[in-house]
Amino acid sequence: MKDEQSERVNQILARVYEGEINPLQGVNEVDREIGGITGIDHRVGTNMRNHRSKISLQRRGLGKPETEKLEEFATLAYWKAQKNGSCFPGEVHLGKGISSKHYKTSFLNFQNNLLSNYLQAC
Repeated sequence: MKDEQSERVNQILARVYEGEINPLQGVNEVDREIGGITGIDHRVGTNMRNHRSKISLQRRGLGKPETEKLEEFATLAYWKAQKNGSCFPGEVHLGKGISSKHYKTSFLNFQNNLLSNYLQAC
């Protein structure tokens, strides 16, 4: 079941990379698919958690546009984990002085800009 779930999550991410859906729509689809996002770790690798398991997200072979979409996805997944009531939503380190741990203000500004842009698009 975990492998099937991981495959479906990565298929949703592929749709985000192709521009078929935006990262916020992707986060909402993944949230429904896995029964609620409870955490995301986007540092060296990218792993997402629900209340039962951890799912690794594919990062190898991504170009710059796809990497940027993954960073947006991870940021919005962190927001969704908090919205779902998670006390430990994980860590998202994007570099450039944007991190959920070390540069919280910059991270929250980036997150709020994404939410504003993607909510207006819907």
